[in-house]
Amino acid sequence: MSIVEKFKSFDPKTILILVGCIAAFAGIENNVNAEMWAESGWGEECKTDAAVDCISSESMNIAETYEKIWGLFIVPIGLLCITAALVLDEKNRAVMAFYSGSLMLVFFIVFFIFLNSTDYSSPTAGFIVPPFILLGIVIYSGYKHKDN
Repeated sequence: MSIVEKFKSFDPKTILILVGCIAAFAGIENNVNAEMWAESGWGEECKTDAAVDCISSESMNIAETYEKIWGLFIVPIGLLCITAALVLDEKNRAVMAFYSGSLMLVFFIVFFIFLNSTDYSSPTAGFIVPPFILLGIVIYSGYKHKDN
């Protein structure tokens, strides 16, 4: 069976490896481009004392650190997905996909609600929707194959 056929059949092993790779690469990208993500979320660093709609250099340092830590947090989650795909048997892989996908979905819902309660400029739908779609696919793949 080809990778495309496995993906179309929502094979949990294929889905977990794909989502794990996406998560790991996204975490690395977030870490590498922490300054850009900090500016998009918190605003630019003030260049003069009279500047408005900007943040202090100390706040920018904190924002960049936050973004780097967020990126580092995502990498192991991706690696856990890949590990689960490779070491678990079919039944346990499906169970893992279903429950881990569900827990991550709840985490992202709470995370985005929390962001709206802060001064952080929440991501646009283009950044919010893909994780929900990917997690929906992970959950469905686990549900579909839970009886295998």
